[in-house]
Amino acid sequence: MTRQAVYWSSFDFTVLENAKVFKRNSKARNKKTLNNLIITADTETSRKRRSLHTDENHICAWSIAFKLSDKIYSVYGRTPSEMTACMNKIVTHLKGQQTYIFFHNLAYDYVFLRKFLYKRFGLPEAQLATRPHYPVTIEFENGIILRDSLIVAQRSLERWADDLGVDDKKAIGKWSYTKRRDQSTPLSSDEIEYITKDVVTLVECIDAYLKGLNKTLKGMPLTATGIVREEVRQEASQNRAKQKFDDIAPSFDEQMFLECVYHGGLVHGNRYYITDKLHQRTIKGDILCYDFKSSYPYCLIAEKYPMERFRYVGAMSLSDVLELAEDYAIMGTLMLTNVRIKEGVDLPVIQWSKCDTADNVVGDNGRILAADLIIIKTHELRMLTISEQYDFDAALITDARIAMKGYLPKWLRDYIFRCFREKCELQDGDPILYALSKSRINSVYGLHVQKPIQLDIVEDYETGEYEKDEHPPEEYLKEKYDIYLHRWGSVLPYQWGCWCTAWAERNLILLSRCFSEDGDGVWLYSDTDSAFGINWDEDKLKAYNENVKQKLLDSGYGPVVIDNNEYWLGIAELDKHFTEFRFTGAKRYCGRDAKTGELKITVAGVPKGRGAKCLKDDISKFSPGFRFRGIQTKKKQHEYIFVDDIYIDADGNETGDSINLTYCDYKLDCATVDSLEDYFEHLHIEEIPGYEYEYFDESEN
Repeated sequence: MTRQAVYWSSFDFTVLENAKVFKRNSKARNKKTLNNLIITADTETSRKRRSLHTDENHICAWSIAFKLSDKIYSVYGRTPSEMTACMNKIVTHLKGQQTYIFFHNLAYDYVFLRKFLYKRFGLPEAQLATRPHYPVTIEFENGIILRDSLIVAQRSLERWADDLGVDDKKAIGKWSYTKRRDQSTPLSSDEIEYITKDVVTLVECIDAYLKGLNKTLKGMPLTATGIVREEVRQEASQNRAKQKFDDIAPSFDEQMFLECVYHGGLVHGNRYYITDKLHQRTIKGDILCYDFKSSYPYCLIAEKYPMERFRYVGAMSLSDVLELAEDYAIMGTLMLTNVRIKEGVDLPVIQWSKCDTADNVVGDNGRILAADLIIIKTHELRMLTISEQYDFDAALITDARIAMKGYLPKWLRDYIFRCFREKCELQDGDPILYALSKSRINSVYGLHVQKPIQLDIVEDYETGEYEKDEHPPEEYLKEKYDIYLHRWGSVLPYQWGCWCTAWAERNLILLSRCFSEDGDGVWLYSDTDSAFGINWDEDKLKAYNENVKQKLLDSGYGPVVIDNNEYWLGIAELDKHFTEFRFTGAKRYCGRDAKTGELKITVAGVPKGRGAKCLKDDISKFSPGFRFRGIQTKKKQHEYIFVDDIYIDADGNETGDSINLTYCDYKLDCATVDSLEDYFEHLHIEEIPGYEYEYFDESEN
């Protein structure tokens, strides 16, 4: 039951005295009591009405809602000092020592409120930020803890409400963002409904989220991965996982090496089909995209990983590495001389940015086609692909480390498979549980690749700027790493995440071999766990998927069966079917959907739906130089404006720091592809003194 919103000063705050209080576990580090009350807040902002020369903004309205028993109350006000006064009223009527207040995008609202919060509550006692200007929690001395719900939901409030199936939804269309408002501008009933619906909807979303997790407010995770992190730690504690972690955890030097070895997915386009300024090309026909079903979870369950502590072995030959690759995980520094891409290889894997050294390079949108010398830290799976894709005169691996491979612990694989099964079972069921199951399966991989050393991000409360020491002393890093090693919750060694991405790339390379061999099959584009191309070979695709199924069975798992339908992890499934296709580089492609006839785009930084409409159904417009206009895509950029002190403007508006949001255009650019003409002839390098090289007979490659 929701009561009608009232102006904050007319609200009877004594009802809050009935709120229950959570007592902390006696063993918990934080023993303060927590008020069992879901409280949400939001601000509405406006540009200055008469000061057209300035980009400063101000709060023109705000709202707060909270759930007490089965009732949701909402209040609203106009000025930021009133909002902090309302917060103070709330906490003074509550019995607990700490109070959560949730904002759905705290990073935005906090900038407008920060000076007013400091004035009433003092400077924050603690703050956790994921990156500059993106706080997750902000804690004040009076017990108020501002929290960001967006980082938990990982989606807009409108979409979160739809996914969770809550009753209240945003009152879309009842607030004009182009209208300039003062804090004294009268609000219509529609506008009041809009600002209060947001906070009421957020209360319902958080309530539904907690019920779906079977958790109370004190157990709500800080981030989306927090759910999985807690569940994994619980499973780990029951299976002595900490002991296994301690047995194989890398040393500090090995951890630093692993972070260099780690690489992301293969996101790249075929250089011969790219749309550039000189070659405006639209590929027509049946362009099919096959996508792996839960690629990373499959790799974590069905593939093998370093399962013992790495042993330093020094120098190795490439042939020895490849011979041992099935049974051993090997990482080291790979040196190659006179490197050149093999004929027929259209999507090279060596990333220029990952190389310690790359001399006289011929590049392909950040990847290497040829070079005199390459030195790169990598592992046996990438070395296998490099040996398949490139010719070179000599190879040597130094600083090699080796560990026997095996399946990940059964308790971990059982947990991952259970997440997959629940997602399959819930896809047509309860929307809340299904949304949570999707979040779980998508977050499992993320836990494996979180860097153990997180550098502190500190806000300067005077200037509003954030500071992060990008190059701290090594002793400081070692101390932080040692703390991580001894933490009871550290149970997933970083190398498992490194090899997971490596297996995913290796599977993508194997999938790329499923095109027709009659000369018409072309791998056009890849995006981590999917491949676009023309003339796929159905028999090869079937064989690939049968091999995936067998590997899954060999590892002790099979399909999820629902109503006689089988759902297999890791298989390649048809995901998209285009009749026209153009791309200008990584994360920049456009296709015409075969079923609907509509253009679909993927451009990093451009909203898909509104961005596609900018092309006006003309795929040829998707070319370098085309501008996706911000006024159409609604894409905005942030300009932070920090003032010396709170002031009252000419129209009587209390004003502090602010963010100016302006529409920003996105100019489509093109991948850089160097000329390939005669590049073989210019590649030559003398041997490096002091090293023994392994030479290859070119007739064997």
